[in-house]
Amino acid sequence: MRRAAAAVGRDWIREVDMHDADGRLLPGTIFVLEDGAMGVYRERNDAKEYDVVYMLKPTGRAAPQGMPLGNYDVETVGRLTQGMLDQITSSGRWDRDMIVFHLLKFKDHVHVPEISVNAPVAPSEVPIPGTQEATVSSWTIKKPTSSDLHAPVEEKPALSRGREFTIQFGGAHQRWSAVYWGKDEMGHVVAHKTHEKWTLMHLDLNRFKETLQFGEVVGQGIISEMERDFAKK
Repeated sequence: MRRAAAAVGRDWIREVDMHDADGRLLPGTIFVLEDGAMGVYRERNDAKEYDVVYMLKPTGRAAPQGMPLGNYDVETVGRLTQGMLDQITSSGRWDRDMIVFHLLKFKDHVHVPEISVNAPVAPSEVPIPGTQEATVSSWTIKKPTSSDLHAPVEEKPALSRGREFTIQFGGAHQRWSAVYWGKDEMGHVVAHKTHEKWTLMHLDLNRFKETLQFGEVVGQGIISEMERDFAKK
């Protein structure tokens, strides 16, 4: 990484490479989307035609997500070192000072979210004990085939898109419900209703094979409602 700094008061400017010779983003590049959301680029998945990024949440969580950045108005504002990128990807957490230090221009610190312990957390962002889930966009999910899918436990019904299931954890009355959606190279994908809207997330179902209970397949009306919500992401 090249870095040279010019400073007038606090209006410093740092020189950093953010694109390779072919114009592609380099790992660790910090960007801002048109809606003001900030993320860190990790890598391109050419097979799925989307980019793997880590979105910076006000809760301090760095949420891995797949999205085709070419479809968005993206402003690049800095770049993390490889060590800092590894820290984010391994811990799933981010630090505001870390991000501000690696911006190209100090003025862009206004885009960095303020981390607050009281920031509202969507149910889909609350990790179920033992999971490594990641939010994804609907276009990252390939339609399941018989070779993709398997039942987490023998004698359980075969996984199929639209099948309801519940997971019990932490006590007899603590249950988490969702609808199975499919599978990609990152694992099983489920749909969960958050604030009256359906959202997709990865979930390692095998971790809950002892308490996983399958229900019925939801009706076509619910499937259509899910697809409408996914299309808005």
